[in-house]
Amino acid sequence: MWSEQIRKAGFYTLDFFNGSIVRKHLKDISDKMNNRKECYNELSDILRYVKENVPFYYGIKIPEIKEFPVIKKKIIKENYDLFQSREFLGRKLFTSYTSGSSGEPLIIIHDSGKRHRVKADLIFFHGANRWNIGERFIHLGGFYGSRTSKAMQLAQNAVRVSVLDFNEEAKESLRKLLKTDKKIRVILGYASALDDFVEYLFRKNDNANMFNIKVIFSDSDTLSNRTKKRLEKMFGCPVINRYSNEENGVLACTTPYDDNFLLNRASFFFELLKLDRDEPVEPGELGRVVVTDLYSRAMPFIRYDTGDLATSDDKNEIKVFTSFQGRVSDLIKDTKGNLISSVIISDYIDAYSEIKKYQLIQTESKTYTLKVVCDDTVYTEEFLKNKCREFLGDDAVVTIDYVKAIPNETTGKYKSLINLAGI
Repeated sequence: MWSEQIRKAGFYTLDFFNGSIVRKHLKDISDKMNNRKECYNELSDILRYVKENVPFYYGIKIPEIKEFPVIKKKIIKENYDLFQSREFLGRKLFTSYTSGSSGEPLIIIHDSGKRHRVKADLIFFHGANRWNIGERFIHLGGFYGSRTSKAMQLAQNAVRVSVLDFNEEAKESLRKLLKTDKKIRVILGYASALDDFVEYLFRKNDNANMFNIKVIFSDSDTLSNRTKKRLEKMFGCPVINRYSNEENGVLACTTPYDDNFLLNRASFFFELLKLDRDEPVEPGELGRVVVTDLYSRAMPFIRYDTGDLATSDDKNEIKVFTSFQGRVSDLIKDTKGNLISSVIISDYIDAYSEIKKYQLIQTESKTYTLKVVCDDTVYTEEFLKNKCREFLGDDAVVTIDYVKAIPNETTGKYKSLINLAGI
């Protein structure tokens, strides 16, 4: 308890001597998210700024959002220097890296103002969901290319556990740590790693009385309803689905025992655009998540296509995502050409508890392979084929492959869908 208070006091003391920058950002975020202050006042400012300072946008005549093109990661990589503000050339800046899980890693440049805003976003959304500054936590992540020092981990009160080699020994070590170190109150991790871990705990017949966790944050890959419910049961606490990326920071979070994503409108302007063209979707329609970062100036992100998919029931200003359905690159199609997301498939397959893990691979327009970690005596091939045809189509050609394990990607993330058909 004392170490948490000391860390919190130390953080705000340092911030005070730096002009209370983070605290001011935090108040601004709180005021906007609680409707005490108008969101998006900064939108016109950032659009004017990039028009005047970022070479890629010099040709924009009217600084209005619809005049700016939708940008993907590939475009930024191909025109990297043109996306950097002339104002910050030669200044000390901060870099981070995307994981490259979509095949396109990117070096991100942040100015100090953006870095402060990211910290404030984290403090606000974590604090709103039971995670306070200084609390000891487990970080279950990939840590590829990470340069976080031991001193920084100590300052953050973090215990890092790599998912890149999250074998039985590593799971048992983490299990013992959570049982003996009752100061650990929070777990942050990849959804796939959390799924593997909670499965291990159920095999060991553990229960919530053995741990002292008050909240779990899932990040990076898609969290299924089944995994969320199992985590809530095992640890006796809420599971928060945090939507964030290296490029921008915290974009949205769910709230305790609610599946809707509350958007970070204090720091970003959101659009949901149709899958095949840059036009707004209708309420309830699946769309591409496009964000405009209101606080990144050294390397602005204006109408940035994140590569993610979501739905919202909001008609004009988008405030809430009712579902988050993963990445565009992770979609497959049914036999009629309709898009299928991991969320749709999990609604069918998660009901069968003996299936520990699965992966559906589309190899041709009507040909699929379902890999399942499951005893072949529990669910027969014909049963699983018929179940797949319920969402793929009656004419789907499905092969069932019973396997002992399904490996994660090199980044440590897990894909339940793979499209090899190129459609």
